[in-house]
Amino acid sequence: MRERTEQELLALVLVSTRKDLVGKLQLFAGKEFYVVKDPLSLNYFRFPPEEYDLAQLIDGKRRIGEILLLFHRKYPHLQITAEEVISFHKDLIQKGLVILPARSFVSEVTKKRPFSLFGLWAQLIHNLIFFKIPLLDPNDKIEKVVQLFSFVWSKTGITLTVAFWMITVFFLFINEEAFKTNEVNFFSPQNFFLLYLATGLVKTFHEFGHALSCKRFGGEVHEMGIGFLCFVPVGYVDASDTWMIEDKRKRLFVAAAGIYMELTIAALASYFWVFSPLGLAKNLAFNVMVTASVTTLLFNLNPLMRFDGYYALCDLLEIPNLREKAIAFCSAKVQRLLFGYRNLMQEELFQDESKGKVFILYAIAAYLYMVYLIYAVGGVLFARVLKPYGLENVGFLFGIFFEASFALLLVSRVLYDAFSTHNKAYIVKIENVWIRLSKVTAFLCLLLSFLFFVPVREKISVQAVARAEKGQSLSSPSGGVVEEVYVRNGQWVKAGEPLLKLKNPEIETEERWERLELASLMLDLSPQHGSREVKEKEKGAIASLSLNRTISRLRWVEKLKEGLLIRANAEGMVTTPDPQALVGKYCKAHEVILNIAETKTLYLWIPLDESQTKVVAVGNKIKAAWLATAEYFYTTIDKITKGDCHTEDLLPALFVRNGGPVPSVDFGNPSAVLKKFPVFFALAPVPPLKGELFIEGMRAKVRIYGKKTTIGKRLWNKLCLFFLKKQEG
Repeated sequence: MRERTEQELLALVLVSTRKDLVGKLQLFAGKEFYVVKDPLSLNYFRFPPEEYDLAQLIDGKRRIGEILLLFHRKYPHLQITAEEVISFHKDLIQKGLVILPARSFVSEVTKKRPFSLFGLWAQLIHNLIFFKIPLLDPNDKIEKVVQLFSFVWSKTGITLTVAFWMITVFFLFINEEAFKTNEVNFFSPQNFFLLYLATGLVKTFHEFGHALSCKRFGGEVHEMGIGFLCFVPVGYVDASDTWMIEDKRKRLFVAAAGIYMELTIAALASYFWVFSPLGLAKNLAFNVMVTASVTTLLFNLNPLMRFDGYYALCDLLEIPNLREKAIAFCSAKVQRLLFGYRNLMQEELFQDESKGKVFILYAIAAYLYMVYLIYAVGGVLFARVLKPYGLENVGFLFGIFFEASFALLLVSRVLYDAFSTHNKAYIVKIENVWIRLSKVTAFLCLLLSFLFFVPVREKISVQAVARAEKGQSLSSPSGGVVEEVYVRNGQWVKAGEPLLKLKNPEIETEERWERLELASLMLDLSPQHGSREVKEKEKGAIASLSLNRTISRLRWVEKLKEGLLIRANAEGMVTTPDPQALVGKYCKAHEVILNIAETKTLYLWIPLDESQTKVVAVGNKIKAAWLATAEYFYTTIDKITKGDCHTEDLLPALFVRNGGPVPSVDFGNPSAVLKKFPVFFALAPVPPLKGELFIEGMRAKVRIYGKKTTIGKRLWNKLCLFFLKKQEG
C-alpha cells in the first residue's frame, strides 16, 4: 500500500475511545496520573494527564487535524504529529479501550494466532501454579458485610486487634509446654490432608480480607470464584479496584488486609489448639495456626513474591509493576551488552532508567529467592513427603522440572529475539549478534583466565577445642558409683591429694570372701590341724599353692579397692565442669571421671579431614574466637598430628551433634568413630587468658589461613569435592 500524505493523515477519523471507561486523577511519584478502569475486563491502566486528554479527544467524529489543534491549544509545549496520534490510537486498541466496528472486532477475535511452544510452556507453568474459575459478582453482598462489621476498620478496632495478637504471643510463651507435647509432625505424610485443608481455609479468608477492605475504602469487587493455588482449592475475589482508591495509606491497608486477617485467624486457632483435647480438631487447629502465621510472614509479607508485600512495596516505591519492569530492564541490558541490539518493547516497559539500581537489585534478589524456593519446595519438601512411599525421586524430578522451567523461561525470550530470523519492528540492531557475542565471550574468557591465576590463600573455618598442654585424665580400674567428691571445678590440687571416692559392693564382697578363704587355709595349715596332713606331703603342697593364690587374689582386690579412692597424680587444676554432679553416677572401669590440667599453657586442638591437611601447614596464621565470650585472638599452627590420635582426644565438643566437624556414629564409643573417620589435628598455642576460668573443652571458632593457591585451583578442588560427595550420596 502506498504511504499516506500528511494531508490525508490529518483528514482521517479515528474510531472512538470507549465512553464507559472510568478515570480518576491520582498523585503518584510526585506527578499527576489518571488511573483508568475498564469495567468489562476489570483491567486498570495509568495514563499521564496529556495522554488521558488525548484519548478523550478521540470521539469517532473529529479528524486527526482537529484533534491536534485542540490538543496543542491545551498543551502548547507538546508538539505531536499525526503519526504519533495514530500510534497512540493503536496502543488503545491493543488495550481494548476503543469501540471497534463489528467487522474489525470479529476479525480480531477470529484471527489465528501463531503457535508458540514458548507461550504454551509458559501457560502450562502458570496454570500449574495458579488458575481460577469465576463464579459470581459479590459486590452488593460484600457491601452489607462491610456495614455490619464497620468497627473492624476503625482505629479502635485495629488497636484492639493488634493488642489481641500480642496477648496471644504472650499466651503461647507461657504455654510453651504445649509445643513440647505436640504430636503433629507438620511435614509428615499423615499430616498432609490437614495441611491441605488448613491452607484452603486460611487463603480463602485471606482473599476475603482484601475484598472487604477494598469495599470499605470505596473500591468495587465484581468477581468471586474458586482458585487453585498449587492444586489447593481456595476461594478468591478480585480486589483490583484498589487502584481506584486515591488515598495511598488506604491502598496499603488493603494490600495488608490479607495478612491482617490471617494473623487474627492464627491467634484464634492458638487458643483452640491449646485448650482442645487430643484429636483431629486439635491437630487441624495447629495446622491453621502455623499456616496462618508462619507462612503468611514468609510468603505474603515477602516483597520478592507477587503477594501482599510486593504490592505494598510497589506503592511505597511508587513503581507500579516493579517485577515486570525489573525483568524488562535487566533483559534489555543483557540484550544490549551481550547481543548488540536494543529491544524497544522491553525499554517501553520500564521507561525510566533512573530506577536502574532498584530494578537490578530487585531482579537479582527475586530470582535467587525463587530459585531457592523452588528447590526447597520441589526438591526437598516433595521428596520428604513422598519418601515413606519410596517415591522421593519423583519429588526431586518435580523440583528439577520447575527449576529448569523457571530458569529457561527467563532466558528463552532474550535468545529468541537475538537469533530469530523474523524481522521485528521493536528490535534495533546496533551490531551483528555473532560479532558482539564473540567479543563478549573473548572478554569473559580473558577475565576468567586472569582470575584463575590470581593468588589467594586457602581458608578453613572449623570448630576447635582448647586443651592444656600437660594434663591427666583420671579413672578407676574397677569402676563403681561415685560416693563422695572432695574437689570443685577450678580448684588447684597437689600430687597425691584425694579427689573423689567410689563405692563398689562387688569389690567389697570379693575382699571379704578372699579374707575368709585365707583364714580358712591358714587354719588348715596350723599345727593343731596339720599333724596328720603334714605326713601326707602331696596334700600339703596343694594347700600351700591354694594359700599363695588366695593371697595374690586378695592383694589384687585390695588394689582395686584402693583404686576406688582417686588421687591426683600431679599438680594441676580440676577442669571437669561440675564434679559435685558426679555423686551417685555409675562409672565404668577405666572410664574418664575427672580431668586435671596445668592451665598455664593451652593449645587449640583443631580437627581436620584428609583434604584439609593438604592445604594447611605448620606456621599458618589462625584467627579464633571463643564461643563463650566472642573474644578474638590470633595464633599460629605449632604442630599437625598424623591421624594417630587416641580416643580420649575426641572430646564431646568435637562431634557433629555438638557443633564440631567429627561425625558421631556412636557417641558412647568414640573408638568406633575413629576407625571409620580418621581425624587429624592441628595444634596451636593459645595466648594467656585474661582472667577467664579455663574449662577443659572450651570451644572456639577458628579460621586457618592456609597455603597459597590460585582461584582456579581452589574452584577446581571444590568442584571435584562436590561431585565426590554426590557420588557418595
